[in-house]
Amino acid sequence: MSLAIYLAISSGVGLNPIRSVGYAALIFLFMFVMSFYGRNVEEIYQAARLCGPTIALTVLSVSIVHPFNGSTFGGIQPNSLAKACLVGFSFAFLEHKRRFRLPLQLFFIAVIVLLTSRASGIVLVATTIAVWFFGYARAIGRVHLPLIAVATIAFFVVLAFMFYATGNLAVELDANNQKDRNVQNRFDAWDLALEQIEFSPLIGYGFRTRANYRLDGIYEPRASVNAHNGYLNFVLDSGFIGLALLTVFWTTEIAKNVLQILRYQLDRTGTRLLSVYTAILVATTLMWLSEPITFNFGNFWSLAFAIALFGSLPIREAVRKRGKRYA
Repeated sequence: MSLAIYLAISSGVGLNPIRSVGYAALIFLFMFVMSFYGRNVEEIYQAARLCGPTIALTVLSVSIVHPFNGSTFGGIQPNSLAKACLVGFSFAFLEHKRRFRLPLQLFFIAVIVLLTSRASGIVLVATTIAVWFFGYARAIGRVHLPLIAVATIAFFVVLAFMFYATGNLAVELDANNQKDRNVQNRFDAWDLALEQIEFSPLIGYGFRTRANYRLDGIYEPRASVNAHNGYLNFVLDSGFIGLALLTVFWTTEIAKNVLQILRYQLDRTGTRLLSVYTAILVATTLMWLSEPITFNFGNFWSLAFAIALFGSLPIREAVRKRGKRYA
């Protein structure tokens, strides 16, 4: 319901309402199609268990036939393979046999690092650790609530450190007059975005294509700034009202997933799958600091968010309707 309200508000405002309405319609269509896959969870599990090895074999074959050089090494980013690896990484958690599960996860992490960036690989490693954390929290019973409290505090400490570190980096680059253009351009874009937000802080300017600011500081006010910061871009798109609605929806979904995991109503397969979805939802809150992924299904982390969000709903719905374990 929160997402529906958010889309209804954001689609009618901005400089390009027709494009915004079309964008919202596509999201609703995506939700409608995904809803059909939650009717028979058993069949989903049986089919999904075959996806991890199949995707791994496909990615490996394509990489051998047509090798790519990822952005880590200054090359191109084959987004299709990166998205396939993300899907395969999620499905790898469904593998019953541990000796196959961990190698699959490591394989997809390694390919992600080569095809996209080290940061993406680190977040996938963090996702794996978070899934282990959820399993450990369930195993020790009543102590899981203090652990979650500690993990939450640690999350905000890391968030604050990232803001502090990036701020110091900008100051250091400016003080030493040794500007890394890739870094400095991003901070320039942040400044331009903050200036533009002041003109329409509540409702923003509507969804538009990304781009573009110029290196000479000339800003095109009708185009979304390439700020590489999801929070700034989202405020530009839908204002602080839209960001508040999305935040409520986002945090509510994370809380529902965590509570469902800790209620012991899922088997191990369901717990692992819902855990990785929850970890991805949490990880994307960090990725928003450096990537504008606001409901843009054309890039890596937007797809991760979509998979995690729409994959969690049918699992929770099945538990609610049946009120018992399933496999």
